[in-house]
Amino acid sequence: MKRNMIGFACLTFLLIACGKQNDNIASTVNSWTFAGHSYKAAAVTYINGGGGANLSASASGSTTTSADGLIFSFTTPPTVSGQMLITNSNHPNTVLVAVSKLSGTTTTFYTNGPTEIAANVTVNNGKIAIDFPGKIWLHNVFNISDSAQLSAGTITQQ
Repeated sequence: MKRNMIGFACLTFLLIACGKQNDNIASTVNSWTFAGHSYKAAAVTYINGGGGANLSASASGSTTTSADGLIFSFTTPPTVSGQMLITNSNHPNTVLVAVSKLSGTTTTFYTNGPTEIAANVTVNNGKIAIDFPGKIWLHNVFNISDSAQLSAGTITQQ
């Protein structure tokens, strides 16, 4: 199931990298810092696949073949505002956080492990937004010893 979610996340990054850019995004919204680098979303897309949902942010400069991006993968698609635990358990009403980091022509994927941090999910006029306090650690999907911290502003569906 975890590999399916990661695959779905990768596919989502590729799809939103093709989307049109919105240059009117406020500078304090839809931004994140990972491994000491700051990113600003060119596009934020929400996809509800029925059995789960993703809120995906593709950073400025992303292409159709690679992207710096941030994704929130909901085990249960949110329908009301509230909090969801950030974890990798696939339990109902939890969220997995993942980052894709482009380096040269290689994209590396990072995800969270179990945390005790709750993400704040807002559903407003059918649009999804999410944020969480502080920083969380994300680990390279293929090399657990490669990890970095993530902090994010409010990521809001466009």
